[in-house]
Amino acid sequence: MIQASNHADDKGHPAKTPGEFDPYHKWLGIAPKDQPPHHYRLLGIDLFEADLDVIDAAAMKQIAYIRQCALGPHGELSQQLLNKLSEAQVCLLNPNQKAAYDGRLKAKLNAKSKALPAPTRADTLAKPAADAKLQQQTQNLDVLKKQIESLLEKCEFASAINSLENIASVKHPSLTKYSRWAQQQLPKAKRGPREMRESSAAMQRTAEELFERFDYEDAAELLQQIPKKYRSPEAKQLLDECLDLQDKIFVLREDIDHAEAINKYDDLMPTVKRLLELKPGDRRARRLLKELKAYGKGGNMILGHRRDQRFDAVGSTTSPLKVAMFIIISLGLFGAVSHAVVDYLRSNDSNPLRMGLNADSGIPASDSPATSDGDSSSGTTNANVVAPGTASVKPVSMTLNGHTDSVYCADFSRDGKWIVSCGRDKTVKL
Repeated sequence: MIQASNHADDKGHPAKTPGEFDPYHKWLGIAPKDQPPHHYRLLGIDLFEADLDVIDAAAMKQIAYIRQCALGPHGELSQQLLNKLSEAQVCLLNPNQKAAYDGRLKAKLNAKSKALPAPTRADTLAKPAADAKLQQQTQNLDVLKKQIESLLEKCEFASAINSLENIASVKHPSLTKYSRWAQQQLPKAKRGPREMRESSAAMQRTAEELFERFDYEDAAELLQQIPKKYRSPEAKQLLDECLDLQDKIFVLREDIDHAEAINKYDDLMPTVKRLLELKPGDRRARRLLKELKAYGKGGNMILGHRRDQRFDAVGSTTSPLKVAMFIIISLGLFGAVSHAVVDYLRSNDSNPLRMGLNADSGIPASDSPATSDGDSSSGTTNANVVAPGTASVKPVSMTLNGHTDSVYCADFSRDGKWIVSCGRDKTVKL
């Protein structure tokens, strides 16, 4: 096809010598009978294609492929072919040049068709059958092409290469676009296994780094992108570990969410610590651990936006309003009980407290300071007091230790020997 010197003919096409390498046929799938090709055939597009974007895309695709061929033993031939492709691209993208070229090409094709012998009746009858067969072949190739693309996406390179070689061997002039496509895809498919192995190793290294940073989710996602056929045993083991740790972290977070929902934190510390072992960078768990430690020392638990809450002894939250209400109710109950005790002493004459029979006290009423109006004081005093029913003043015989806070109420027994009192210090004195 081409001489060793790689000379070109008078139209710029690579010169051809029988037995030599034919770049048009080997690289572009253009049979010798169609050489030298016109611009449309050279770019692999429909005759008289009018869409400039289609023309430009086809030219760039052919040029890119031929540039790859320049790395082989036929570098000079690839350069000659690149020149022809560039010439066709410039011509067809210029409207004026394209119109002139189309005119010349139409005249040439018309003259060539007139030179052909008139079809016989047998040819006329055979043409519909041939067209139907060609249409069926085209449909089969379209289906096979989609299957090959799917195989390449799944990294099933061996099956894809076998199908590509079958398409590349198609010789029908009307099906050359399929053979050219297959020839362009074959080198990529053959490089696929090696590139996939290299890519898989790189992804595995990245996943290991993510695992070391406790980023199990991203590590698992990256490892799952490696096709199963190209996963090493180490990658499979690492993927299993990532998925297992993801499940454990999910369960721990669910437990924490449930505890926060029901305001129970007394048994939450081990769960939070385990979560931080698996995921040290979890900000929520770190904050919660800090607050749980503060709670254990009597501090505040601050959860999310509920910063007005405090925890009781069983781990439930209480607000300041609830605390205030509890104090008020407790004081009210204490006052009611105190009044009940006093009323009981007043109304029950047989009560030993009123009869002076309390052996624990041992303090007679005569030794207790009192006034005739019934008021009493449980505090210390140095003043003289007036006993009931008499106007004489007697000296203080002893000092009583009374309440440490305000006295709510006090009362005497009917015989005047005993006095009882209750105060804010939550005690009753006799």
